[in-house]
Amino acid sequence: VLTNPQQNIQSNKSFDLIFDLGIESIENAPLTRFQIAQNLIKQLILLSDTTKSELSLTSYDAINYINQGFTNSKVALLSALNTITPETTSILDQAFLNSPAGCIEFMKKSQFDKIAILITDGAGLQNKSEILNKLQSENIKVFVLVIGKPISSDLLDIVNQTGGAFYDNINSKDDLILIAKYIYSSAINFQPSIISWDVPFT
Repeated sequence: VLTNPQQNIQSNKSFDLIFDLGIESIENAPLTRFQIAQNLIKQLILLSDTTKSELSLTSYDAINYINQGFTNSKVALLSALNTITPETTSILDQAFLNSPAGCIEFMKKSQFDKIAILITDGAGLQNKSEILNKLQSENIKVFVLVIGKPISSDLLDIVNQTGGAFYDNINSKDDLILIAKYIYSSAINFQPSIISWDVPFT
C-alpha cells in the first residue's frame, strides 16, 4: 500500500529560472561553474511538467534580460538557454529588481503561484530589505542553487522568509539531476510516500 495522507502536490506553478551571467567560467575541466549552472537549468526545464505549469528564463549581469518569456515549450526554453554566454561580473540585485526581467516586476505577468529559482555562485544584496518586502508582497517563493560556494547570509534570509529552499556548494561531481529533482519537488510541495505491505505467515 502506498500512502501519504499529507500529500498535496501543487503542479500549477509559474517558474522563473534566473541565470547569473557572472558565474565564474574560467575554472578548470571537467566543467566550469558556468557550465554546471547551464546543465542544472537544463535539468530543471526537462523535469518540469509544462502541461500544468509555465516557465521563463531570465538572466542578469549589470542589468537583466528576458531570454524567454513564460511558455509551455521546453524546446523554446532550451533553445534560449543554449544562446546564453558568460559575462565577467554581475549585480545580484538585478535578479530581483528593475525592468525588464527583475523577477518582482517580471512575474506579475505569470498565471500561477510564483516560484523564482535563482542559479548563482553567491553574492550579497545592496537592497535586501526592499527586495524581501517586495517578494513577500508579491507572494514570490525564492529557491536558490549556489554553484561552488556556500549560500550567502543575504540569500539564506531571502529563501527562509519567502518559504523557498536552497542547495549550495554544487560542483561537477554532484548529481545535477538529483539536485534539480530536490528543488522541483520542494517547489511543487511533493512529499515522500510510505510503502507498506502485509507479509502472510505460514
